[in-house]
Amino acid sequence: MTALRLLLAAFLAFAAFTASASDKTDLWYNPSESGWGMTLANQGDTIFVTLYVYGADNNPTWFVGTASLTSTDAQGVNRYDGDFYRVTGPFYGGAIFDPSAVNATKVGTYTYRELTAMHASLREIAARVERLEARPDELTPRRPAP
Repeated sequence: MTALRLLLAAFLAFAAFTASASDKTDLWYNPSESGWGMTLANQGDTIFVTLYVYGADNNPTWFVGTASLTSTDAQGVNRYDGDFYRVTGPFYGGAIFDPSAVNATKVGTYTYRELTAMHASLREIAARVERLEARPDELTPRRPAP
C-alpha cells in the first residue's frame, strides 16, 4: 500500500510539473532591471501580454497584446507573434467610469519566445525575462536587524 501511495504521489508531482511547464500564465520580470515587468495569460496556442513600463516622460505606461503561436524551432522553442497596443483611460476610482474614454493605439508588433519553462525573451525591448517566483516568506516585510 505504501508503494502505491508513493507511486501516486510521484505521478501527481510529475503531472503538476508538466502542467506548469507548458502553461506560461504568470508574472514575468528581469531581476536585474527592477521597475518593469509583464503579466502573461496563456490559453492554448494564444497568449495575452500586459507589459508595464515607465515611458520617456517617467510616467507609467501599459502595453497589451494578443499573440498566436507561429512556429516551434528544432530546439523546441515556441514563438508567438502579435500586435502591441498602448492603452490609456480615465481614473478607475472615480464616481462613474466611462469606458468610452478608454483608448488603445496600435504601436507595433511583438515576438515572444519561450526559451524554457522559466525563461523567455521579448524581442522588441531586447529583454530576457523570467518567472517571478513569489514565496510567502518573501512577501513578508522584513525588519532591519537591530
